[in-house]
Amino acid sequence: PTLAPTLAPTPEEPTPVVRGSLTLSGLVSPTRSEPVLRGAIAGVAGVPMEAVRIIGIQTQRRHLRRRLQASAVVVDYEVEATDSETVARKLAETTPAEFDTVIQDVAAAAGAGAAFADVRTEEISVASAEASEEEDEEDASSSKFTSVKFIASVAAGCFCLVVALAVRWCLLHR
Repeated sequence: PTLAPTLAPTPEEPTPVVRGSLTLSGLVSPTRSEPVLRGAIAGVAGVPMEAVRIIGIQTQRRHLRRRLQASAVVVDYEVEATDSETVARKLAETTPAEFDTVIQDVAAAAGAGAAFADVRTEEISVASAEASEEEDEEDASSSKFTSVKFIASVAAGCFCLVVALAVRWCLLHR
């Protein structure tokens, strides 16, 4: 204890987050490629690599003609940035060809250029943190409405069954 007053710690305001996803083709090992993908997203967004977090990597297989399979990898990410609007705009305005160039550059710098030679960006989608929270609220209210509708329809069905049984009982006991 000291005689001087101590200041209470001020809570930090949460950093805005930009969420999005990439659809890539030709990626051989999705889980091992995470550092290169984080570096590419950070390079396009103009943020340090530590600000990028990969949320999930999913492989989607598509059946082509003659039983051949092509796979696409969907990488879900989030970027912490103080200026989330600028980051979201940079990511949204980047074309797949430009993103491919950034991936190739980051892979070459990491010494993995050969592993990323066939990687192509199919789609880039970006959603700001505010938009995703609103969507979550809309999804929650939609699912609540669906639940209420289901419960109401079950209750109406039970009521109809009880009425039918009552009418049958009345007809049998005339």
